[in-house]
Amino acid sequence: MSKRIALWNAKGGVGKTTLAINLAWLLGHAGKTLLVDGDPQGSATKALGIPDPHTAYLSRSTATALLGNRPVRDLAVHTTHGFDLLPGNDDLAAVDLQLALLDEPSTQRLGHLRTALDPLR
Repeated sequence: MSKRIALWNAKGGVGKTTLAINLAWLLGHAGKTLLVDGDPQGSATKALGIPDPHTAYLSRSTATALLGNRPVRDLAVHTTHGFDLLPGNDDLAAVDLQLALLDEPSTQRLGHLRTALDPLR
């Protein structure tokens, strides 16, 4: 059975990244786990020591997945911590604007991440 856990809060400095990484580490020891870094600053990506997403992983990011350009399976990076990561970078800020410009209801725009992750079930 596939479960999804989301940590969401617009306020900075409340421990979202630390909690998400620790939770992914714990869940990664129990089974296959993917941490999605949805932060345009790529905080989880940087904290895990993944090379600058603007170089080696530029095309392997949450932004790419949200736009539906490539399947998440091809974008995830295996970490040495027992789980996979979908890297975040500042392309996410541009994707937010691109999705807002789509001619679709806002409720449908919110489903782009769900759509990108569905094939992993």
